[in-house]
This record gives sequence, structure tokens and C-alpha cells, in this order.
Amino acid sequence: MKNNNNYLNDISVSKHGIHDLLLDLAYKFNFDGLLFSKKYLIVFVALCAGLILFNNPTATYIADKLKWVSHDAITRFLTLISINNNNIIILFIQTLQSQTAHLGYLIIDDVIIRKPYGKSIFPTGYVYDHTNNQYIWGMHVVVLLWSNGWIKIPIAFRIWIPKDKCETYHTKGELALDMISFVHQFGLAVEYVTFDTWYTSKAILVKLKIYGYSYVCMVKSNRKVMYNNRIKLDVKTISLLFNKDQFRYYRATGYYIKAIEVYMPGIGKVKLAIVKNGYSATIQNTRFIITDMLDTPAQDILKKYLSRWDIECFFRDIKQHLNFEKVQARNPEKLEGYFSVIFLSFIFLQILQVKNNFNTVGETVSYLQDIVQVKVNNVVYIINVTSNDCKSKQVNDVTDPVATTIWDKLSA
Repeated sequence: MKNNNNYLNDISVSKHGIHDLLLDLAYKFNFDGLLFSKKYLIVFVALCAGLILFNNPTATYIADKLKWVSHDAITRFLTLISINNNNIIILFIQTLQSQTAHLGYLIIDDVIIRKPYGKSIFPTGYVYDHTNNQYIWGMHVVVLLWSNGWIKIPIAFRIWIPKDKCETYHTKGELALDMISFVHQFGLAVEYVTFDTWYTSKAILVKLKIYGYSYVCMVKSNRKVMYNNRIKLDVKTISLLFNKDQFRYYRATGYYIKAIEVYMPGIGKVKLAIVKNGYSATIQNTRFIITDMLDTPAQDILKKYLSRWDIECFFRDIKQHLNFEKVQARNPEKLEGYFSVIFLSFIFLQILQVKNNFNTVGETVSYLQDIVQVKVNNVVYIINVTSNDCKSKQVNDVTDPVATTIWDKLSA
């Protein structure tokens, strides 16, 4: 039998004890060996823990606080990891699909990272911020997200590089096409793909049709289509052909909708849903949504398009809780590595959120920041030592507002 002194020597306490939780998840999904070599697993876990625990997760800060990883190991690791063009995330999604009745849907959108003092960061430049209607110094990241309504999985992303900083320029639409081709290559099946007007191009719609992906997306009011075999008219003009009595009010959404079949040159037959914000709404308060799922009821077209809001919530969460806008890496490889670790950390947070029955990612982060790890005879115990009303870390300079109404979501 051990004496008291020997027994006490087998007890250790760690304030930042979430690394065992993250390590277990990394092993479970076989990230080591598929995304990076096994020897870097401890560095990956350190980065995930640093992003979750700290407000200033630089390589130096993480190394100083966690002690068990060095600054150089972190910076070297960032060039070795990327979720882009790697089907491990798709395999994870396909596992989720096999356990539920829904295939889920894909969302395409881009997010702006403000970098007013980041002139030396390679892909930055003057980009237009539609939230504040002004040009800012920053960068665009185009993201392809899978969701089934309760869990959101970032599959791939592309960093948009301005023309003057690259040899071969690619538009954001071309970057989105590249990611769609990637998921199709690995056989990911989804119910539909949704995106806003900035990605509703002929090239994307044609490619989705070739790949067998249905779509629900918004078009601009000047988009020309053919209705009843007439000459081409823009959808704004077509909406004026119907009086207010021909629109149906849907109580579940609170909006008037008129759905008709039209023909889009080069695309084919689609269903157009004209959504009015009010009984006598003006063109400025009207939105135009199209889909190639011709049998879809008008109200369901709107609901499917509004599922695009999942990606806006994803952007909010990674900015507020995972330091997305605090990236300091100066070259594309390290930037890609930093974003990849953030997206994988987000997946981990959602798994822990479901496992612990938390309502939000913020509650999950608060829980992880509050726990300590106690190890007795190599048996790990996770203990929460603070009150339940402890608020999670918040990043104060998050720039994107959160819509509170359906119309705000439509207008985003």
C-alpha cells in the first residue's frame, strides 16, 4: 500500500486541461496521419487549445502559456496543415449523413477580415465592405460550408488574392467553382446548394447542373429571363405584371410570395419566387429567388434560401470565439494553416457542444475555459470549478452584425 507522500506524487492539476479532450477527438477522427504526420499532433492540439482559451493566440503567446510546445514548432506546423483538397472532412460529413435522415445542404459565401494595419500580410488589399458601404484594407476568404440545420462543417476555403499580387488571377466565383468540383470529386451528396447574388453566375449554375446538384439562390433585380415565351425581361419588370392580389401571404414567414416558372437563357427552366416585404412593397423591398427544383412550393423555396444564414452564424462564431480576425501570418501557406486549424477547432467545439447539451458555441467555449484537469494515477478527471453564469470570451472588434429578422437575412 502506498504511503500518503507517494499517493500525492501521483496527483497533478492543470488549469488548461482541455488538451486531453482535443487529443481524444483528433485521434477519433484520425487527423494524425491524414492531415499531418503523427509527430505534429501535440502541436495541433496546442494550437486548437490556444485559439479556444486565449484572446491573443499568437505562436509566442501560446508557447509561453502552455509550456509544452515551442514557438518554432507552431510556425512550422502552419505550413503543413490544410483542409483544402483533403477529403477527410467529407468522410466525416458522410458519416453524419449515414446516421441521419437528411443529406444536408451546401452554402457558398465569403467573409471579410479587416486588417487596417496589416499591409505586410500578402493577400490583403482594398476590398469593398458591403456592411458599411466603404472600401477597407483587408482580405476575402471564400468558404464552402455543409450544414444540416444543427451542425455546421466547413469543408474547404479559398483565400482571394488581388490581381496585383498574383500571377494567375481567380475571381471569387472561380474559387467557389473549384471547391464545388472538389466536393463532387469525392462524391458528396447534398439536397441543394444555396448562395447569394454574388455567386449566381451562369458558370456556377451550369456546373451545378452538370454535377447533379440542385440550387436555391438569389438573383439581382436586373437579371433577364423569359416568362410565357415572351421576349427577355428582367425579373423586376416581371414582378410588376402581377397585382397584389396575385401574391399569397405565408404566415410562417410573414411575407407575400408569388412563384412562377421562367426560362433562363443558357441555364434552362427554373422556378422564380418573388418575395415582397409587405402587401404593397416596392421593388426595393422585393427579393428574387430561383431554384431548379421546379416542384418546390413557394414557401419552401424561401425557407431553403434562408438556410444560407447558417454560414453567417458560422462567421460570427469563429470571429467571436476563435480569433478568426486576429491572424498575423504573412504568407499564404501559414494563412491557410491558421484558417484550417480554426475550422477544425470549430468542428471540435460543435461536437463538445452536442455531447454536453449546450445551446451555443459560446457556452461550450465558456465551459472549456472554466474547467481544470486533475490526473490521479494516470486517470484524468475533468472538473468545472466556476459558476454556470460565467460569460465566455468575447472578441470586441467583430465587424459583422447579426440579422434579427427574416428580411435582414434576405438582404444580407
